[in-house]
Amino acid sequence: MAGGTGLVAAVSLLMVLTSAASAVHPNASHTAPFKGSVTLSQSVSISGGCAHAKLTAKTAFSLHTGNGGFSGADNAATCKSFNSNFGEVQGGINAYINAPFHKGSTTVYVNGSYALSGTLATTPGTCKISGSPSYAYCEDYAAAYLYGYAYWDDLTSGSLYFIGYLGGSSFYLVSNTTYNQTYWTGSSYSNSSSGTAGPITASGTIAMTYTLATNMVKTHKYAIYVDLYGYTFAEVYYYHNGGTVTYTGATAASAINFATLGNGFSITSIGES
Repeated sequence: MAGGTGLVAAVSLLMVLTSAASAVHPNASHTAPFKGSVTLSQSVSISGGCAHAKLTAKTAFSLHTGNGGFSGADNAATCKSFNSNFGEVQGGINAYINAPFHKGSTTVYVNGSYALSGTLATTPGTCKISGSPSYAYCEDYAAAYLYGYAYWDDLTSGSLYFIGYLGGSSFYLVSNTTYNQTYWTGSSYSNSSSGTAGPITASGTIAMTYTLATNMVKTHKYAIYVDLYGYTFAEVYYYHNGGTVTYTGATAASAINFATLGNGFSITSIGES
């Protein structure tokens, strides 16, 4: 009987200790809908008479679903009246997602996913340089990139800690450029090019953890700060110092889809462990 009583007492003590340990460092996971604040930015810039640019999907991020993104497209071409033509589209998302947990844990995490598609296209065209310029060049250029990162923000103390890049170890989720340039150095031509026109695709999971130097403080307010920025650019341009330059047949185009047809990014959960 005494042995049985001792066993019951031991089990009861173990349950108390387990409960106490759980109360100090429990796991906590929060999924959408989230609470917090969101700041969005977007812009479209056009220069010259032969360039076009547009937002194909407005910049957005929903705390209710945890989903966001933007899409843009632009193109440029040579034309007689303008020596510089470019189109540019930009989109930015700054989201503070409240972290309603401060149970004494020192490890926090952010989970999610992203996917995007797009394209780059360039046609070099013909650069004709005559007279006696000391320097001249013609260029067509297309670019698209997207980057993002996350911080752990102690809103009470104002301290900000870098958690990581949304794309893992890389600053960019995608970074693509292609260009072709023709130079005249006063006596001879030269040409250089870089990048490859074609489709852009990228996808992956967002799985970041961060270990704090000290335990969270119950009276402080915390948030996961996510910053994401996307950009597309297309330009046809020529310049000369003396002499004359004509540039015909060059085109450039760039597009990025980070919002529709399965593209965009999603924060699926934040938590502590």
